[in-house]
Amino acid sequence: TGVRKLGAVRALAAPSRAAARRLDLAALLLVPPLLLVLSLLWPLSSFGFARVAGRAGAEPGSPASAGLKAAGAGALMDDFEALVLAAPSGAGALAALCEGGASAPAYVVAAARPGEGEGGEVVFLASPPISPGHVVVPGSFNPMHEGHEALGARAVEVRAERGDSPVAGLLFELCVSNADKGAQPLEELRRRAEAVARRGQRLLITRASLYRDKAALCRGCDFVVGYDTYRRIVNPKYYMPPGKALDDASDAERREWVLAALEELREKGIRLLVAGRVEDDGSFSDLEQAPLFELPENMAGMILPIPGFRLDISSSSLRAAAAANAVGASAT
Repeated sequence: TGVRKLGAVRALAAPSRAAARRLDLAALLLVPPLLLVLSLLWPLSSFGFARVAGRAGAEPGSPASAGLKAAGAGALMDDFEALVLAAPSGAGALAALCEGGASAPAYVVAAARPGEGEGGEVVFLASPPISPGHVVVPGSFNPMHEGHEALGARAVEVRAERGDSPVAGLLFELCVSNADKGAQPLEELRRRAEAVARRGQRLLITRASLYRDKAALCRGCDFVVGYDTYRRIVNPKYYMPPGKALDDASDAERREWVLAALEELREKGIRLLVAGRVEDDGSFSDLEQAPLFELPENMAGMILPIPGFRLDISSSSLRAAAAANAVGASAT
């Protein structure tokens, strides 16, 4: 009886072992192709691009590259190159952004195709996702210079030193319109974008002239501003309710206007990193010396200084020097 039972058990087990072997073989055949497909799709996924899209893309040894390396973000962009390589040629996305309308992208990211050198083609990607944790440096970049890059790198270092959340990467941001100068022509925007991208940077191009609109596009990100911009951000005259005069408002009312504007940014997870600035009289102003506005407890840490940074260079001085050189060359 025992022998018959043992034989019955072996008979039942044999098909199970055969089925297991078939499953193992199927797994060996299916897993490698599946992994290959996933590796190809990763850069095109929202999460994959969000992890890689904000890297500075800087050349090795540049200030931005050093800042990202210090923050541990330098290796996040490898997959982004595949997305840039697959992007269509031309500036169609940028043209659509400039035209506006219901079909226009919310923003565009400009980047140079990898491996083509300084004169390589620049492509424009329409509305790729931007993950939280990016450091965003707005500016007109006319032209971009090493001061912009050094500021971005130092801001990344400051964020990394805090250690409260990972740094996703570095983006420079250019708005198609300026509150003082109006909208820029398409060709001028393209010229500036290509100049930035060919320096190895990623440029975010938007229609967001106000910081609350920038915040809606870049939730959970940190914006780098100069002290002059910070001064305007905390100036109550920019937030006066309709029908209200600044001179008629009390100090408490003016403070509430500014706090309401800052709360809009805080709700979107925005922080401001403030760099010092050389004033017209040659003096240097920064957040540590003159904070201007006292934040309530629930906004503590929302506005932070960028210590140890000063680089007395400006785009306007570079334009003036270039114009002078051009005049001198024509005279000779």
